[in-house]
Amino acid sequence: MIKVNFRDGTTLAFDLSKADDKKQWVEWSGAKDFQAKITGLGILHDRKFHTIPYPKRFRKVIFYAELVFSEKKGKRRQLGERLVCHADEIKLSLLVYTYTNPPPPVLVRINVEKIGKQMFPGHTIGG
Repeated sequence: MIKVNFRDGTTLAFDLSKADDKKQWVEWSGAKDFQAKITGLGILHDRKFHTIPYPKRFRKVIFYAELVFSEKKGKRRQLGERLVCHADEIKLSLLVYTYTNPPPPVLVRINVEKIGKQMFPGHTIGG
């Protein structure tokens, strides 16, 4: 479950595994005015809330979220949910593993990368 926090104190929730929620997230997250209101994104899983707050001192910040899958022997399996924040030339991603059988070796993975200038607008990809 993806939670989006806004400057006015409101919060929206999106379940990206549901087609309607995913479609709404893709549409809204690609809108400049929607992105400008975001103060942070979070993933709620197993009574834990993993978040990426809005980073300060960056000129351009874009958030997006996606489901993460693996494919073995033609079977597709959801592994988790990923949040990504592009802040100028920095990419921060937060992956929360949501599968339970077998339990994942780690519950959360965080990556910080210097990527250069972003060439595409923020939006949900994959999944």
